[in-house]
Amino acid sequence: IGLPSGKSLFQLQAERILCVQKLAAQSVAE
Repeated sequence: IGLPSGKSLFQLQAERILCVQKLAAQSVAE
């Protein structure tokens, strides 16, 4: 996979982390 820059890769990692945190928060809420 050819990414235009490291910034894009960092952004993907950040979004993935936010998604995991969101799922974790929902699990704790329930």
